[in-house]
Amino acid sequence: GREAGRGKREAGSGKRDAGSGKREAGSGKREASGERRAGGAQHVAKPSRHRGTSPPSQGLRGAAAVARVDVAANMNATLNDAEVAWMVGIDLAWGERRPDGVALLEARRDAVTWRTGGLVQGDEALKGWLLASVPEGAAVFAAVDAPLVCPNETGSRPVDRETHRWFGRQHAGCHPSNGRLCRRPLRVAGVLQSMGYDLGWDLAARLQAAEVFPHPAMVRWFGLDQVLKYKRPPVALRRSEFTRYQRLLQAWLEREAPSLAVQPDVAAMLASPWTKPAEDRLDAFLCSLVAWWHWRGCGSRTQVLGDRDTGFVLVPHPPDGIARCPAGGRA
Repeated sequence: GREAGRGKREAGSGKRDAGSGKREAGSGKREASGERRAGGAQHVAKPSRHRGTSPPSQGLRGAAAVARVDVAANMNATLNDAEVAWMVGIDLAWGERRPDGVALLEARRDAVTWRTGGLVQGDEALKGWLLASVPEGAAVFAAVDAPLVCPNETGSRPVDRETHRWFGRQHAGCHPSNGRLCRRPLRVAGVLQSMGYDLGWDLAARLQAAEVFPHPAMVRWFGLDQVLKYKRPPVALRRSEFTRYQRLLQAWLEREAPSLAVQPDVAAMLASPWTKPAEDRLDAFLCSLVAWWHWRGCGSRTQVLGDRDTGFVLVPHPPDGIARCPAGGRA
């Protein structure tokens, strides 16, 4: 995921650190400071040469089979028309060294179910996970924590600045994005397009991918005055803020999706101590929830900042209504 800040990236960090105000320049990798990834704490799927052969993670084996009958009835339906749709969350690593967090929900108009999630390493493995996890012909909305549209080679996008007008007070604005710093996200955007995904938020499509940003979603959903600082050193702060994140998300799920809150894999994510892999998995899950929020509300429960040409971010409205910009921007 990316962390909110004031404008610069640290070299090689590739992660957007909340409240730092700086986006780090350099390799374009999002890496959290303060602690190395714990060995053995994650399952990383390796690239696969054939469809459906990526190693499974958290229920991947049964995900497509469980929905086979429902998908047959909804084959090639658009997101608007489908009675069953699939919500993908991707916490994308900006560089090549760190894995991507992934999550998949099966959504109906009156229910949502966890299907699979975990970590995958690299473009090929990410594509393989999508092909293996999502039933062929299904309607899919993918929410990706990374820039998918970024035509500017340097500087920042208009939407990056717009997020600061909306969320600057909470230190939840985006860091500047440009082609030099976003090479892998833009490459992955091309992979998604080659798979048939449109880049946007229109539910008239069958396959749609949108940029999302967890920090503004948390501000809106949890009513935060400041972003959660689970991405900032020292490690003790990261651990305590991550526990707070889990508790707030648990309470939100109990209100908005109570059946999802008690599913075993979700309960395990909400109880795991902080590690970098645990953080990536939980951020991917939150991204999938933004996708579900958008689909469930037929687009009325989300706000689009920016545009398709220069870059956009999909942000959920608060549960109690439409947000108003505190800095005088558009509502």
